[in-house]
Amino acid sequence: CDKIHVSLGYVPPEAYQSPRQKEEIISAERQQEIEKYKMDLYADLSLGDILPPLGSKSNNAEQLQSVSLKIVYPGNDDSIEVEVKEGNIVNPSGVANAPLVTYQTQSSGTSTYFTLILTDPDVPSRIKHNLRESVHWVVMNIPGDRVEDGVEVLPYLGAAPPYASGLHRYVFLLFQQTQELSRE
Repeated sequence: CDKIHVSLGYVPPEAYQSPRQKEEIISAERQQEIEKYKMDLYADLSLGDILPPLGSKSNNAEQLQSVSLKIVYPGNDDSIEVEVKEGNIVNPSGVANAPLVTYQTQSSGTSTYFTLILTDPDVPSRIKHNLRESVHWVVMNIPGDRVEDGVEVLPYLGAAPPYASGLHRYVFLLFQQTQELSRE
């Protein structure tokens, strides 16, 4: 009977649906929700609610410069290596351990220091982010581009979104320091 319904494009009322039809409808609805979240996620990549656009005069944004970060989560027993790119969706199990972060700066040598921050701006969810954000990692006094030689102020915490909170954005921010900072 299900095959006949499918061939005719007919969806019977819920009371007359077979368990398989109900499961397929729920699966299709869930897939539509996922696609909507993906589209919303791509739209949110502008991060306008986190940082002002480059070139704007607010919050000293005229001093902001852009640098490309390469972020790779090494594979482990349960996952394969994952490179983070704008908008890709990564399972929490794939980001359980700290990533390898590389970048090239215009400043050469180790006399220039940087701070790297990983934050989730969607706490507890993207729809209701009243807690605003949760910081997942802070490394300061990074000499040049050697993240592994920086001082880990806040140890890495992998993605841990609350159950049924939807997709979250995780944002890596790199700031150039004016000098080496004290931890005190």
